[in-house]
Amino acid sequence: MKILYFFHREYAPQSGIILAAYLKRSSNGQIFYERVEYLTLFTLKGSNQVVSFYHEFAKNDHDILWIRNRKELLSDIAKDQLEIIEGHNYIRFREAALNIYKGVEIPDLKTFNHKKV
Repeated sequence: MKILYFFHREYAPQSGIILAAYLKRSSNGQIFYERVEYLTLFTLKGSNQVVSFYHEFAKNDHDILWIRNRKELLSDIAKDQLEIIEGHNYIRFREAALNIYKGVEIPDLKTFNHKKV
Protein backbone atom coordinates (compact mmCIF):
# COMPACT_ATOMS: atom_id res chain seq x y z
CA MET A 1 0.00 0.00 0.00
CA LYS A 2 1.24 3.42 -0.94
CA ILE A 3 -0.16 6.83 -0.02
CA LEU A 4 -0.27 9.50 -2.72
CA TYR A 5 -0.28 13.09 -1.46
CA PHE A 6 -1.67 16.10 -3.32
CA PHE A 7 -2.01 19.82 -2.68
CA HIS A 8 -3.15 23.10 -4.22
CA ARG A 9 -2.31 26.53 -2.91
CA GLU A 10 -4.18 29.80 -3.51
CA TYR A 11 -2.62 33.23 -3.18
CA ALA A 12 -3.92 36.81 -2.70
CA PRO A 13 -6.48 38.18 -2.35
CA GLN A 14 -7.66 34.90 -0.86
CA SER A 15 -5.12 32.61 0.76
CA GLY A 16 -5.76 28.94 1.00
CA ILE A 17 -4.69 25.37 0.66
CA ILE A 18 -6.30 22.10 -0.37
CA LEU A 19 -4.71 18.83 0.74
CA ALA A 20 -5.76 15.31 -0.25
CA ALA A 21 -4.27 11.90 0.50
CA TYR A 22 -5.17 8.71 -1.38
CA LEU A 23 -4.21 5.19 -0.40
CA LYS A 24 -3.33 3.01 -3.39
CA ARG A 25 -4.44 -0.61 -2.97
CA SER A 26 -4.80 -3.70 -5.07
CA SER A 27 -7.16 -6.61 -4.78
CA ASN A 28 -7.48 -9.55 -7.16
CA GLY A 29 -5.09 -7.81 -9.56
CA GLN A 30 -7.24 -4.64 -9.64
CA ILE A 31 -5.74 -1.33 -8.47
CA PHE A 32 -8.02 1.14 -6.70
CA TYR A 33 -7.64 4.22 -4.53
CA GLU A 34 -9.16 5.34 -1.25
CA ARG A 35 -9.30 9.01 -0.32
CA VAL A 36 -8.28 8.89 3.32
CA GLU A 37 -8.02 12.63 3.95
CA TYR A 38 -9.27 15.87 2.40
CA LEU A 39 -8.60 19.24 4.01
CA THR A 40 -9.33 22.78 2.83
CA LEU A 41 -8.52 26.07 4.53
CA PHE A 42 -9.21 29.47 2.96
CA THR A 43 -8.84 32.87 4.56
CA LEU A 44 -9.70 36.33 3.29
CA LYS A 45 -8.63 39.31 5.33
CA GLY A 46 -9.89 42.81 4.81
CA SER A 47 -12.35 44.88 6.79
CA ASN A 48 -13.83 41.53 7.81
CA GLN A 49 -12.04 38.24 8.27
CA VAL A 50 -13.56 35.32 6.37
CA VAL A 51 -12.41 31.77 7.09
CA SER A 52 -13.53 28.51 5.53
CA PHE A 53 -12.26 25.22 6.98
CA TYR A 54 -13.24 21.69 5.99
CA HIS A 55 -11.56 18.47 7.12
CA GLU A 56 -12.72 15.02 6.04
CA PHE A 57 -10.87 11.87 6.98
CA ALA A 58 -11.60 8.18 7.30
CA LYS A 59 -10.63 5.85 10.09
CA ASN A 60 -12.31 2.78 8.65
CA ASP A 61 -13.33 1.39 5.27
CA HIS A 62 -16.98 2.44 5.65
CA ASP A 63 -16.22 6.18 5.55
CA ILE A 64 -13.91 6.26 2.54
CA LEU A 65 -14.40 7.70 -0.94
CA TRP A 66 -13.39 4.87 -3.27
CA ILE A 67 -11.83 5.61 -6.66
CA ARG A 68 -12.01 2.66 -9.05
CA ASN A 69 -9.07 3.44 -11.32
CA ARG A 70 -6.32 5.88 -12.25
CA LYS A 71 -8.61 7.77 -14.68
CA GLU A 72 -11.10 8.49 -11.87
CA LEU A 73 -8.24 9.52 -9.57
CA LEU A 74 -6.93 11.99 -12.15
CA SER A 75 -10.46 13.36 -12.62
CA ASP A 76 -10.93 13.76 -8.87
CA ILE A 77 -7.66 15.62 -8.36
CA ALA A 78 -8.18 17.77 -11.48
CA LYS A 79 -11.37 19.35 -10.10
CA ASP A 80 -9.29 20.96 -7.31
CA GLN A 81 -6.20 21.56 -9.51
CA LEU A 82 -4.17 19.33 -7.18
CA GLU A 83 -0.49 18.60 -7.74
CA ILE A 84 1.47 15.70 -6.32
CA ILE A 85 3.62 16.45 -3.28
CA GLU A 86 6.09 14.52 -1.11
CA GLY A 87 4.70 13.05 2.11
CA HIS A 88 6.89 15.11 4.46
CA ASN A 89 5.76 18.36 2.78
CA TYR A 90 2.13 17.23 2.97
CA ILE A 91 2.48 16.70 6.73
CA ARG A 92 4.16 20.10 7.10
CA PHE A 93 1.38 21.89 5.19
CA ARG A 94 -1.26 19.93 7.11
CA GLU A 95 0.17 20.92 10.48
CA ALA A 96 0.45 24.55 9.36
CA ALA A 97 -3.18 24.61 8.16
CA LEU A 98 -4.46 23.07 11.39
CA ASN A 99 -2.42 25.53 13.48
CA ILE A 100 -3.71 28.49 11.47
CA TYR A 101 -7.28 27.35 11.99
CA LYS A 102 -6.71 26.77 15.71
CA GLY A 103 -5.50 30.38 15.94
CA VAL A 104 -8.58 31.88 14.26
CA GLU A 105 -10.71 33.99 16.54
CA ILE A 106 -14.22 32.57 16.41
CA PRO A 107 -16.84 35.36 16.23
CA ASP A 108 -18.98 36.09 19.27
CA LEU A 109 -22.51 35.77 17.90
CA LYS A 110 -23.81 38.00 20.68
CA THR A 111 -22.07 40.98 19.11
CA PHE A 112 -24.12 40.82 15.91
CA ASN A 113 -27.16 43.06 15.57
CA HIS A 114 -30.16 40.76 15.47
CA LYS A 115 -33.31 41.97 13.80
CA LYS A 116 -36.55 40.12 14.29
CA VAL A 117 -37.97 38.71 11.11
